[in-house]
Amino acid sequence: MRYGVYVHLPWCRSRCHYCSFNVHVSSRPPQQAYTEALLRQWDALRPEQTPATLYFGGGTPSLHPPELLQQLIEAIGAPRVEMEANPEDLHHAPTWARAGVTRLSVGAQTFDPTRIRFLNRIHRAEALAERLAPLPSLFRSWSADLIFGLPGQTLDELEVDLDRLLATRPPHVALYGLTSHPGTGFARAIERGLYQLDDEQQGEMLEHIVNRLHAAGLPRYEVSNFARPGHRSVHNELVWQGHPYIGLGAGAHGLLPDGRR
Repeated sequence: MRYGVYVHLPWCRSRCHYCSFNVHVSSRPPQQAYTEALLRQWDALRPEQTPATLYFGGGTPSLHPPELLQQLIEAIGAPRVEMEANPEDLHHAPTWARAGVTRLSVGAQTFDPTRIRFLNRIHRAEALAERLAPLPSLFRSWSADLIFGLPGQTLDELEVDLDRLLATRPPHVALYGLTSHPGTGFARAIERGLYQLDDEQQGEMLEHIVNRLHAAGLPRYEVSNFARPGHRSVHNELVWQGHPYIGLGAGAHGLLPDGRR
């Protein structure tokens, strides 16, 4: 039986204006106690077989202390370990690699300083390429997220973002059109008439991005995912193909090997 494990690490330094996920902003999250609870949950749910994949999502998993990540990685025992990370935390990348992380998914989102501030992200655009540069030597693979269709964004601005992204030679790109979800800061701003989304322009941008990524050797293999050969997200493909996966932590969803959700 082939299955994966998803671990939700919910804490963030701040909430992005577009985010509707189960996240919690805290300067002192109870990470030790939470890790112990995750380990107890794993002991209660674990099958006899070793999982094929382990995925840390959030929240901001890169905020979790590396020694606690290593405890979880060693306890769960999956050979492939994927983790989401924020650019401002990438100085910890060598430690994550030693702990057992094999693939990193970096929330780059944009290389434009103005757009970074709009999204309420805190990394520095001018340092982003430098932060990404060591990743190929540390991990089996890595991915960069890109958001497009921001209010007022032009095709020329998008082209600059794509140029800067592709200059880092990512082996995988995850693409997201900006959307509005009820209860988010961005949705409230739209309700007040401060911003609006242009669906037609987003469609044009999407077509342009797909063509650019394909020409750069990153063919589309899922609605919003593009990869060079051998660099697809093994965990995500496992889930998309309907294999079981165990969800651990606050807000995590799972499809257990026995059919329970």
